[in-house]
Amino acid sequence: MSATQSVQQYVDKVASALNAALCLQAYPSPKLERCSAPQIELNDRADLMGRTSKIARRDDCCLIEESINSVRVSLRLPTVRHSPLSRQPSTANTVQNQC
Repeated sequence: MSATQSVQQYVDKVASALNAALCLQAYPSPKLERCSAPQIELNDRADLMGRTSKIARRDDCCLIEESINSVRVSLRLPTVRHSPLSRQPSTANTVQNQC
C-alpha cells in the first residue's frame, strides 16, 4: 500500500467518525437554568455520554468524544520544520494530549 493510500484511508476513517459524531440534538441542562450546557464538559451523567473513538496512524491521532449535545475532537498531527542548513525536514515535538 502506498503512503498516499494510507493517508487517504486515515482521512476517510476520521471523516466517517466525525459525520456519525456530529448528529447532535438539543438537551436542556438539569443543573443550569435556561441553558443547554455541553454535556461533554459537565460529564455528570453516563447515560448522556456517547462513545469515544480513537483513530491513529503512525504519529497522527484523532480522538472523538461524543455526548448528547456536544462533541470534543482532539487532534495530534506531527509538525515538520525545514532547517535552512539541511535539505531533510526535521520533525518537531508534538503537543501531548489525549491521543
